[in-house]
Amino acid sequence: LEKRAAKKGATVVEVEALPKTTPVEKKKKSTWTGRTFTSPAGVPILVGRSRKENDRLSLVIARDGDYWLHARNAPGAHVLLQLSRAPRYYSEPEPDCLQMAAD
Repeated sequence: LEKRAAKKGATVVEVEALPKTTPVEKKKKSTWTGRTFTSPAGVPILVGRSRKENDRLSLVIARDGDYWLHARNAPGAHVLLQLSRAPRYYSEPEPDCLQMAAD
């Protein structure tokens, strides 16, 4: 390669190779392990059962347009109405969705 480059008038420059790096492992997408329900209107309802699941619901899974609820005096008290994943657009959850989430 160097000889061919020199014949064509190219300048050959030697450089030191960079050290090999180990490939970065892709972060595994963890799936939701909490309770999941679907309202009669097709809205996914996710319920956290532990502090870890509650944090994941609130900080990772929730999107704009979703409704987050806190069930009083219940273990795993975070409930997420995923209006962003509903089959049709909802500006507010329907009463049956709210009732199902409360139950």
